Amino acid sequence: MNETKTLVKILIGVAWLDGKIQPEERSYLLRIAKEKGVDSDREIQPILYELRSVKPEECDQWVHEYLGDHPTPERCHQLIEEVSGLIYA
Repeated sequence: MNETKTLVKILIGVAWLDGKIQPEERSYLLRIAKEKGVDSDREIQPILYELRSVKPEECDQWVHEYLGDHPTPERCHQLIEEVSGLIYA
């Protein structure tokens, strides 16, 4: 799976962790998905536009897909930076 697409799925999943996407999170996610060119992806659209929720287990699976079995510190730091952007929003 495309690394960028997986990252956007993780961000959307993190936004869903509290059970609801907040308006600020929604704006941020829409902007990021457009910037990364995945806003019209068939797999991204239903979760981006809140047509279905994301379960914590799904998000956990995407994190594992993104980081792999033996993630480097740099890879972990990159993911933390991306998630921090969402949290800041």
